[in-house]
Amino acid sequence: MGLKEETIDIEYEQLPIPIISFNKDIKVNYLNSEAKDILKKINISNCNYESEVAIPIWLNIKTQEFIKSDEEQQNYIKKIKAQETLYFLQLIFKKILDKDNNCNGIKLIINDISEYLESKDELEKKLQEMRNLLEEQLIKLEKSNSLSILAAGIAHDFNNILTIVLGNIYIMKRYLNISTNKVYNKIYNKFSQIEKLTLQAQDLNQQLMNFSKDGVPVKKNIYIKRLIRKTASMVFSGSNNMCNFSIAHDLWPVEVDEGQIRQVINNLLINAKQAMPNGGNIEVCATNVHVEEKNKNNIKQGKYVMIKIRDKGKGIPKENIEKIFEPYFTTKNDGTGLGLAASYSIITKHNGYIYAESEELVGTTFYVYLMASEEEVTIEKARYEKVIQGTGKVLVMDDDKNIREINRLMLMELGYGVEVAKNGEEALKAYKNSIIQKNTFDAVILDLTIRGGMGGKETIVKLLELDTNVNAIVVSGYSSDSVMDNCKNYGFKDCIKKPYSIEQLANVIYRVIHKTK
Repeated sequence: MGLKEETIDIEYEQLPIPIISFNKDIKVNYLNSEAKDILKKINISNCNYESEVAIPIWLNIKTQEFIKSDEEQQNYIKKIKAQETLYFLQLIFKKILDKDNNCNGIKLIINDISEYLESKDELEKKLQEMRNLLEEQLIKLEKSNSLSILAAGIAHDFNNILTIVLGNIYIMKRYLNISTNKVYNKIYNKFSQIEKLTLQAQDLNQQLMNFSKDGVPVKKNIYIKRLIRKTASMVFSGSNNMCNFSIAHDLWPVEVDEGQIRQVINNLLINAKQAMPNGGNIEVCATNVHVEEKNKNNIKQGKYVMIKIRDKGKGIPKENIEKIFEPYFTTKNDGTGLGLAASYSIITKHNGYIYAESEELVGTTFYVYLMASEEEVTIEKARYEKVIQGTGKVLVMDDDKNIREINRLMLMELGYGVEVAKNGEEALKAYKNSIIQKNTFDAVILDLTIRGGMGGKETIVKLLELDTNVNAIVVSGYSSDSVMDNCKNYGFKDCIKKPYSIEQLANVIYRVIHKTK
């Protein structure tokens, strides 16, 4: 062997990859130790013995095919089974050319890529699992979004019905109140009870509306004590569970979306109730806390109202405690996995904190931290205000003829003259006529959403073109609509949410006409 060949052999031997050198007659000039190892590993009995290590027949055939081809380099993947093991080999053939481009031999690199392909297969399986999971989550999200839209539609229609019911109750009570007959008085009292139940239905419907919101909190300063007690009362009505309340009398105010926080407390109380199907006591606590820096739950330093809800159920396994706020995670057969995920989202958007501690066979405690507010709480007026009588002319636009009629009756009872319209087009026509007749409407009530016609948002734009001083009030069963939250930005003087009582209707009409707060 010449010096040049010896040098090449040494270089090949030092390389960490299997290399075989063939001459132009497909005889093995050299193979390094790495190549010997891999050939021993894949060799089978049916082979020739051209060197100290047998070269498989299929490799000889493939090498002959390559040397006869016009290609200078060729890559090839070979799958082979040897000794009950499946191997994947990458073969890289390269011709050794002289200065006249004649082939003097072949250099072959053999890579065992079995592990790579196995890893690739595993990766592809994982990716497919992730794709399947993502598709499943998207389907669930689509269903959730559809359910949210459906909830908003149902709540809107339900609010329309409640508006009609409340209006009719008032009219019936009004007629019965004229009589001194004892039987009529009893009927009057029954209608009062129905009115209270209808107002409770309004609260329930508000929760349905909260579910349909896009998640942006509409905040105001409140004292949360009453909300906690009222929500608990509703959740445990008719239940074999009882609440043990421990609520500080001097709780700080919090700036929250009342409906969304009610939903959180509702979800946590329902979880506690379900954790104790055989009944028992559930602790509901609320207190003021000062959170210091570097606490174990990474809560930002500051003043908070902490709500704690503790059950004595079977507890949550340690492996699940970190997953409970993930969307669609549930261990219940009939669970959706949305309740705690929604609660986490709501609290996060309030810049608050929520976490759970649990011990199996002992119970679970949920903690909610809401930032205390420095602002004063505006105490809302009592729901049942005195009915304010008035005078003037009012235009009512609504696509529901029953709502148009009940509004007409209520406004007439309040002392107003009334005209009605079923859409924006009719409302504009009526308003133009009132201007022509120099008997302009003192107030206009516009329903925000009109099926198959011009709604309140579009109508107010055209009304302002006719009369920049128009006293327009927007009405809707969609309480979370941006127009309802910022009605004055759209040109309305005030708003009223369905369902409304005659007291609320009387007050908003009076405020707008007389420019009072």
